[in-house]
Amino acid sequence: MRKAGRVFANHHNLFINTALTEEDINFTLNVAEDAFLALKNARQKGSI
Repeated sequence: MRKAGRVFANHHNLFINTALTEEDINFTLNVAEDAFLALKNARQKGSI
């Protein structure tokens, strides 16, 4: 996700950015979906 310009915080101090557009949010959700799918596939292959 970092390569796509998106980073999720690993702690509870999260803030909402009201400057984000719907396009920004959809892009982030799509990147997250791709990242989780890659993790799932790697786990099924036994590489993680």
